[in-house]
Amino acid sequence: NKAKGLLITDPHLKIQDIARLTGFSSVSHFITMFKRTAGVTPLQFRKLN
Repeated sequence: NKAKGLLITDPHLKIQDIARLTGFSSVSHFITMFKRTAGVTPLQFRKLN
């Protein structure tokens, strides 16, 4: 998953930028969809990895 890769490889990249880079126009929708597929929010995923 591109978002997971960006969260791990570039810790300074903002969540809103990752959302845009992965095709989401809404940050909240990105977070919802990420949590649905990964089981955690993007920030939680970043902290765990």
